[in-house]
Amino acid sequence: MKVALVLGGGGTGGWMFHVGVLHALETHAGFRGRDASLAIGTSAGSPIAAMARLGLGADEIESIVSRPPSDAERREYMEVMRTSRRSWKPVAPHLVRSLRTHGPVVAVSGLLPPGIFPTDPLGRMGDLHRTSAWPDGLWIPAVRSDDGAVVVFGRDADVPLSDAIEASSALPLLFQPKTINGHRFLDGGAASPTHADLALDTQPDLVIISSPMSRPVRRPLARFARSRLVEERTLLEGAGIRTVVIEPPAAADRLFREFPRRRWEAGAEILGLARGVASVAAQRALAI
Repeated sequence: MKVALVLGGGGTGGWMFHVGVLHALETHAGFRGRDASLAIGTSAGSPIAAMARLGLGADEIESIVSRPPSDAERREYMEVMRTSRRSWKPVAPHLVRSLRTHGPVVAVSGLLPPGIFPTDPLGRMGDLHRTSAWPDGLWIPAVRSDDGAVVVFGRDADVPLSDAIEASSALPLLFQPKTINGHRFLDGGAASPTHADLALDTQPDLVIISSPMSRPVRRPLARFARSRLVEERTLLEGAGIRTVVIEPPAAADRLFREFPRRRWEAGAEILGLARGVASVAAQRALAI
């Protein structure tokens, strides 16, 4: 059975949620990320998908993402905050013209100012910047700021793995855009937090979607994530492809807002919650 694994955006809490999902897939279905025919990682899902495709198990990935910043890293972040001058100019105001073609979140993202933090630490997670070869069957979408188009690294363009992860995670207001070959890229989640419909290209039998952002709360981005996910599932199931979606419950929203700055322990709680909600789905998903 060909299985596509989709790990969507969701910030730092999304890292922990995905790890919990991977734990459940391993424990209850004997399925690891490297067993998938395709892995699609967007924004927060991109480094987790990359590590899974490189053969790391859930325990190994958990040890990487659950490690608190070192004193040196904390000093580096504080120095960036102290010395960086924030620009309030929109990062790509022309993207407003792409409202009809690329959607409201891409258009709004272009109107937001860039963040002050470089994306380098995201690409260094788990020493991914030292990986010389692109993992087989890994796609990472990002939004090109020139025109709002989605570029799928691993399918459309050949770039270093760490660059693709940084591009897909370059959230305006927080991170600076990632420049690759003269083009600036923004967070891939602006076009879709999951991009599950990309799996149509490979015609898998099953698509497993870990979707932290579509949790049932009323905030606009959560509504957008749910809307896009419904569209993508409709396309997949209309093509005869089974889908299984794993999402956090509404009660998890507080944990996502607390981790990591307010309460580091919330990360372990997100992971445990993900293991719980994913366990039944994992057994059902791979029952055939």
